Amino acid sequence: MSTKSSKKTAAAAAAAAAASSAATAASSSSSSIQSPPSTSTPIIGRRPGSPLSPTRYSRLQEKQDLQNLNDRLACYIEKVRHLETENSRLTREVQTTQETVTREVSNIKAMYEHELSDARKLLDETARERAKLEIDTKRLWDDNEDLKSK
Repeated sequence: MSTKSSKKTAAAAAAAAAASSAATAASSSSSSIQSPPSTSTPIIGRRPGSPLSPTRYSRLQEKQDLQNLNDRLACYIEKVRHLETENSRLTREVQTTQETVTREVSNIKAMYEHELSDARKLLDETARERAKLEIDTKRLWDDNEDLKSK
């Protein structure tokens, strides 16, 4: 009977090992780590359904991590380039707006300065004319007083 029980134990152990390797293979394929492509030199001792060695698994995980980081870096660089382009566009737009406002303000300032200088000239002419008229009025009053006294 001992040969029968040892045969059953060996068969149970083989079934457990096969189930374990199938579970490991399923879990490794579900974690998006794929088995490596076949190389030109066959790997001795490796069966198609055997689990990956810890070293091989860590290298594949490291490769996947580096690919992820590379993708993130590429996205970051693309975002930075987009922001730089947007920044230069906005800088040009602000500069154009400032130039337009400066030009308009300069035109309005020149127009008002011209109008102001015309008003000052007119005011000066009016002041001269008034002074002349006041002198004439004073002279006429003096003449009138002289005539009354004679």
